[in-house]
Amino acid sequence: MQCHTCDITDESALQRVLALVLAEYGRVDVLVNNAANNPRVEVSGSLANSRLENYSLDAWQADLAVGLTGAMLCSRVFGGEMARRGKGVIVNIASDLALIGPDQRLYAIDGRAHDEQP
Repeated sequence: MQCHTCDITDESALQRVLALVLAEYGRVDVLVNNAANNPRVEVSGSLANSRLENYSLDAWQADLAVGLTGAMLCSRVFGGEMARRGKGVIVNIASDLALIGPDQRLYAIDGRAHDEQP
């Protein structure tokens, strides 16, 4: 089995991958939309991305581009091929945090002031 990678925010790149998949397998049966940018705070103790007031607009836009626009473009490109064939499955995977808010007390760091908590 071959693996193909591309920027899912680039529709022409997705079209190129679709062409490769069709050349190799002749069809697309399933699309799993599960891409996301890394939401973890990589530097221990850093508040750069762990608090909304510190979250950059560039990071926000990058997350929307991958999580929403990327899923839509993948669905349009690969789903369009499935629709043309009259069969196929698209699975969209998302965080349950879209529906329920996390209990921030679980992430509290002892000894830190409230405004310095992640």
